[in-house]
Amino acid sequence: MVFSSAIATVTTNYRYLCAARGDNPHLIKAISCVPIGAEIAIAIGSEGGWTDAEIESAIAAEFQCVSLGSRVLRAVTAPIVALSMIAAAFEAENN
Repeated sequence: MVFSSAIATVTTNYRYLCAARGDNPHLIKAISCVPIGAEIAIAIGSEGGWTDAEIESAIAAEFQCVSLGSRVLRAVTAPIVALSMIAAAFEAENN
């Protein structure tokens, strides 16, 4: 699916674009205001990261740029890291 088509289909209020470049808030901080059980959309790019045009398109589609930390992750591991952070944050709120 073309990126612009993919982001246009997102209907949740909580939309995040994981970007390795830039001074973006950490994902854990960004999701701290998300209610438990809310739908979250996470966009994670391919190896080499997002282009400037893709980032601009995502921001225009109301995605917030976030960081997964100071390490640059491979495209296959970044989704696992993001989902682990989300699961841990929501489980910590329940306990």
